Formats: sequence, structure tokens, C-alpha cells
Amino acid sequence: MSRSGLLVVISVLLLVNGCASMLVSRPSSGHSAGAAVSSADARITNQINAALVREPGISSLDVYVSTRQRIVTLRGHVGSQRMKNRAGEIASSVAGVQSVRNQLRLK
Repeated sequence: MSRSGLLVVISVLLLVNGCASMLVSRPSSGHSAGAAVSSADARITNQINAALVREPGISSLDVYVSTRQRIVTLRGHVGSQRMKNRAGEIASSVAGVQSVRNQLRLK
């Protein structure tokens, strides 16, 4: 697959992931405070995913990002300890992130 084709696939996955996060985490009670939190979590997840796509050496398809109440969890596999650390740095640099649980494993 060409580089541009891969970028299109990744962009679509990010879009679908972002929309799904917003739908799944939206509270059924309709409280505006809960909706703001889930919207912030979705924004954080999307920003981290986008940054990971741009990071050389990290396959964003092998890293799963989830955010709940501004706490980010990274799961999946990376090729080195340096890449694991870098993914954690990227996640913690996003505005609004309270903490990062880096559960990435080495391949």
C-alpha cells in the first residue's frame, strides 16, 4: 500500500474512533457536565492518535489509546523501550491530560 493510501486508512480509522468515543461515552442522563467530560476525553484521544500517526517509529495501528476522566491509557505493542517512553511523552503533552497509564508492551 502506498504511503498516501496508508494515511487515508489511518485518517478514516481516527475519524471512526473519535465518533465512536463520543457516542459511547455520552451519558444517557443528559447532564451537561457529563457531556463536557466525555467530549474532552474524545478530544484528548483524537489528539493523541493524530500525534502518534505523525511520530516516526511508532505504528499508531499497534497502539490503542483510551481516555476516561482525562486519564489516558496506552495499550498495544511498540518496538522498543524508547518508543514506549516517547508514546507516553506524546500522550502527557496533550492539553487536558491528567495522567497517563503507559501499558504498552515491547514486541
